[in-house]
Amino acid sequence: MQTRKPLAFSYGNESERRTGEGVPPLTSPAIFLLDLLDILIEHFVFTGMRSGQTERLLPFLFWERCAMIILRGFEEGVGGMAGDYGLKRIYEPYDSKDGKRILIDRIWPRGISKTEAKIDLWMKEIAPSTELRKWFGHKRERFQEFSKRYVTELETEEQKQMLVRELMAMAKKEKVTLLYGAKDQECNHAVVLRSFLIANADG
Repeated sequence: MQTRKPLAFSYGNESERRTGEGVPPLTSPAIFLLDLLDILIEHFVFTGMRSGQTERLLPFLFWERCAMIILRGFEEGVGGMAGDYGLKRIYEPYDSKDGKRILIDRIWPRGISKTEAKIDLWMKEIAPSTELRKWFGHKRERFQEFSKRYVTELETEEQKQMLVRELMAMAKKEKVTLLYGAKDQECNHAVVLRSFLIANADG
């Protein structure tokens, strides 16, 4: 019996796949249903091969595969579901699939020129306040408390709320990649902001 080989589509480079960064957390419902349909159709095709009625099933297989290619291509192009956001260190190479590249640091990252960074927008005011940034000091043991305080700023400061709405509006139209300079890719304000944006996408 022939073993089914599923269609393989990967997101991000090897480093991103190991860490999970840049990978959409869930596939879209349409893709899930088409994957399920793919399995069912192939089952009936193999059954039809034994009964000599494969020809009847070929048109269904053809159009299902066409729909799969179109939807997969759409997800690859826009970076997954609407309202999702990529995360990337500004020092990583530019990729045309980044979509709208937005720097969210209050201070320009060291060692990279604005030409090299290839950003579309610098939202410095959405970054944590200077006082909070200095208190955090990139100390992992403070990250949990830092996250709470930063979320409070995002929820209560008028300018940050305005920029949050702007980011959400952008993400409905195209992929948005949040750029930051911190070395720690797990405990930084970009991680907190991305989670906040996704959690409030329907708000």
